[in-house]
Amino acid sequence: TKWNKTNVKSLFMGGQPLSLLATAATKGERAASNDKYGGFYSNNFLAALTSYFNNDKSSPLWSRVFAEAQKKTIWQATHTYCPEEKGLCHQTPPLPKVN
Repeated sequence: TKWNKTNVKSLFMGGQPLSLLATAATKGERAASNDKYGGFYSNNFLAALTSYFNNDKSSPLWSRVFAEAQKKTIWQATHTYCPEEKGLCHQTPPLPKVN
């Protein structure tokens, strides 16, 4: 896939320096993973980020990337069996702080 350089530049070389802090799960929760996907949040964050590098999305914002990763992580966790939980996984990553 060919990256849209404008989108990449918009995210990583914006006018103001910023800090990003993200976590895979809310306090007290386990961050789920498996052999196929690795860490659910890491996998979904990378997929969301790279989707904004492509030409099919415009107006990339960190808040959109993180919201998409959060939504997909919650969906994946609630549709995956976690042996440690003896049931479906429960993982609700909070929306990160973007400063």
